[in-house]
Amino acid sequence: MKNFFALEEVIIARLGEKLPGIEIIGTAGAMAAQETCMPYEVLYVWFAGAEPGDSAQQNRQQKVKATWVVEVVVKNGFAAQSGAGARSDAGPLISSVLQAMLGWNPDKSTYRLPFAWEKGHYKPGYSPGGYLYFPLQFSIEFVISVEE
Repeated sequence: MKNFFALEEVIIARLGEKLPGIEIIGTAGAMAAQETCMPYEVLYVWFAGAEPGDSAQQNRQQKVKATWVVEVVVKNGFAAQSGAGARSDAGPLISSVLQAMLGWNPDKSTYRLPFAWEKGHYKPGYSPGGYLYFPLQFSIEFVISVEE
């Protein structure tokens, strides 16, 4: 593995292929986002951490579980108090993200298993600006080997 964060662009490309017409923004854009200029539907993709696993071959190989978040963000002012409008818009988009990510393995020679949806640390929420934020957390495992 030459670039630990290369998977971000691969995830963005996958989502772009499976969800045409939806704006998809990576880590740098997600961290700088401001609601005053956000689109009504957007997906933010960002790295959420990595966890080391078992090592082998005298610590020259290390299993790693990397976690990525695809955050579905929608704005819909209809029934803003209850969030019904935003949930109505977000539901199909969330389902499409799950369809695109679950069971997908971007490179079987690098990643041991396909992406799995897992319980995340980030919770859905509404903003005063009328946006619904719905983070979906996915993990994938790979092995890093020390190169000679």
